[in-house]
Amino acid sequence: MTKLLVVCLGVILSWPAPEAFTPAERIGHLPRAFFRFETSVGKYTIRSDGFVEVYTTQRKRVFSLNMPPKGRLERVYFLEHEGDLLLQYDVIGQGSYLTRVEQRNRKQRWFTPLSKVPDLVPAISGDIVIVSATMEISKADGRIIRQD
Repeated sequence: MTKLLVVCLGVILSWPAPEAFTPAERIGHLPRAFFRFETSVGKYTIRSDGFVEVYTTQRKRVFSLNMPPKGRLERVYFLEHEGDLLLQYDVIGQGSYLTRVEQRNRKQRWFTPLSKVPDLVPAISGDIVIVSATMEISKADGRIIRQD
């Protein structure tokens, strides 16, 4: 009985804990706010129109998020995972989006529009991004795995 308990405890402890996204710090008031956060690559500043500046030790780099025209960011969540940056961002009145960005070359590996996402913090568990209780997305290619 003790051996079974030890084996069960070992399995539970080896199960990967979900990695939760972190809300980016919002500076200013909507709709002209800035969002700031830091990863191992550098310091990020995202304008409300989706223009991103990354301040590294060498220089400033820039890229833009995929967004609807004239869209304004309402909220940004981030997670550095396997060297990449995962971002979930909400555009005022136009929905939410999830993207995976290669931090070194600033290219979006994939981009997925999300439908009606509640105000929950996303998390990664194994090979999936859990957006809500009813939506799961593949972290490898951004494909929607489950949507109820």
